[in-house]
Amino acid sequence: MFQSKKQTASSKEVEANNIIGKGTKIIGDLITEGNIRIDGEINGNITSKSKVALGGGSNLKGNLVSSNAEVEGEVTGNLFIAELLILKANAVINGDVSALRMLTEPGAKINGQCKVGEAPKATTSLSNTALNGNSGLNGKNNERQLETSK
Repeated sequence: MFQSKKQTASSKEVEANNIIGKGTKIIGDLITEGNIRIDGEINGNITSKSKVALGGGSNLKGNLVSSNAEVEGEVTGNLFIAELLILKANAVINGDVSALRMLTEPGAKINGQCKVGEAPKATTSLSNTALNGNSGLNGKNNERQLETSK
């Protein structure tokens, strides 16, 4: 009832929906606090505090860090999902998966290790670092690797 204008603007940013259409190719990291749907190609890492949906024709070459994700396309990189990951029948993951919960349709493929049942520890620190302007990820020739900090 007595919200300030700053709080209202902040909540609108989180509710924002972003779309990367088919035929669009982005080279570089993508960072958002809102939902995003990708039907094109991303050659970089994606970080979102909300949901990421990768459509049937999508192709991600990089890591995905988000609260929730639905994958129908192809990912070459690691997935760190704090809550729910949904893999559709046509999904192909070439990398490791770490998620609190996961639903997998028959036909989905994971070519890597899979850890389900606890929130990935990398998600929180990686998301905060990326949203503050430093992705914490290093890459060469489209190969992305996580820095380990102990």
